[in-house]
Amino acid sequence: ADNQGCTLVPADEKYTAYQLCIAKTMQHIGITAHTRPIYERAIAGLEDSLVDSPAAKICGEYAKMEASLHEIDRARTAYVYGAQLADPRRNPEY
Repeated sequence: ADNQGCTLVPADEKYTAYQLCIAKTMQHIGITAHTRPIYERAIAGLEDSLVDSPAAKICGEYAKMEASLHEIDRARTAYVYGAQLADPRRNPEY
């Protein structure tokens, strides 16, 4: 899946753009190895954002997807990484 458009939108719209890209990929291709690179690019593309750490939110969504596939080690890794990016006052799930 080509998610180049996600990098071209304004910073405050990137989280939504990546969510749409991930949803479309899941809808048309399914939850497969194709979604992992999109999640990873989303996390990298959102890490520098100072607004409510959308990268931490994406990490949580990524972890939930991996857990649904019974990829517990991958899910744990995504949660641990997201916890490093999250502000616990704004992201109570961490």
